Amino acid sequence: MRIDPIGKVLEALDEIIAWALANDSRAGYFASLYRRVTATVKSKIGTGYFDDDARMERLDSVFANRYLTAFAQWRGGDPAISQCWGVAFDAVADRDLIILQHLLAAMNAHIGFDLGIAAAEVAEDRAGLDGLHDDFNKINDVLECLIPTVFAEIGELSPMIHLLEEIDERGEEDLVGIVMSVARDLAWISANELVLLRDAPRLRDDLLAFKDREASWIGRKVLDPGKPLDDVVHAVWLPESKDVRRNVEVLNQPSELPASCTGG
Repeated sequence: MRIDPIGKVLEALDEIIAWALANDSRAGYFASLYRRVTATVKSKIGTGYFDDDARMERLDSVFANRYLTAFAQWRGGDPAISQCWGVAFDAVADRDLIILQHLLAAMNAHIGFDLGIAAAEVAEDRAGLDGLHDDFNKINDVLECLIPTVFAEIGELSPMIHLLEEIDERGEEDLVGIVMSVARDLAWISANELVLLRDAPRLRDDLLAFKDREASWIGRKVLDPGKPLDDVVHAVWLPESKDVRRNVEVLNQPSELPASCTGG
């Protein structure tokens, strides 16, 4: 499934959200927040925020299509789905995970695995990748703001979510920081490696398989962090809303990310 204009991407995300609402699927959690990020990026195109609007629009579309393809593969039972996306999507059936774990598992797959591939595809060569670096960081500025926005906005669904920020520095770092900072760094490293291997398809495929396994391991750690963090996660889960439809609706509220996230 290939969709190019960002407007079409937003329509596809709306369809996923509608499906999630109709089926009480936790897959709607990430789709809702990802739609807001995509809409924010779209709103910045043509404003001078990005160095190259056409290139950024292509990057956003290529990036989003990796998620849309993974979703279609998961729905269709396609064994070609990336392992890291399989980890994230299979987890939506798990009622014992908190909302934030579902979001982070998907963000890990999309940022840690998909973003580097998309950047390498758009850049094509090392010079192109060097030119993309500033805009790559800008799109990551939007992505980085996703987590604090989540903490601020899902409090009504998860009244104890603040425990993950307040228990100690390690608690937040283990669950949130590992996904955002490590996934972003892995994405840029992957983009550089893939560009270097663009004329060596066998080595490129081996590298992608390794990166997929790496992202899958991180995703599984997000879903099962181990002691003592899993005790805190369980404490967050107990009073958290179990109404999937309501949760998706709250996460899909039409509000733009803070201007500080986008340079607005």
